[in-house]
Amino acid sequence: MYIKEAYKIVGDKKELLKSLIDSIEINYQPQIKFTFSKKSGWTVFFRKNRKSLCYIDLRENGFSVIVVIGASLNDEIEKAKISKNTKKMFTNAKQYFDGKWLNFDVKTESQIDDIKSLLLIKKKPVSRL
Repeated sequence: MYIKEAYKIVGDKKELLKSLIDSIEINYQPQIKFTFSKKSGWTVFFRKNRKSLCYIDLRENGFSVIVVIGASLNDEIEKAKISKNTKKMFTNAKQYFDGKWLNFDVKTESQIDDIKSLLLIKKKPVSRL
């Protein structure tokens, strides 16, 4: 599986997915891993230095993104310039040992912008010399 194939799966959501993946690749130069399960289909994992950035569940004509935010970042998330819906999702998310799991069923560019903002808070971008 390759990124180009992922774009085909998500259909008319291709530009949203491309915007997110381009940002992740530019900012983090991540390791990318594809997995497939009969239950949920294809998932794309993005990792940097063996730590998860996010993962994307692909489906026909759509996708969802899961970002796990550690408890140490609660204050930064509260101050972040993200939508009220995303702040509410964060506030209402259950705190697990590894953080709060935010699951976006992506439909809009605004959601992609919020995900990009969360990732920038979670992990500082790779320096470009």
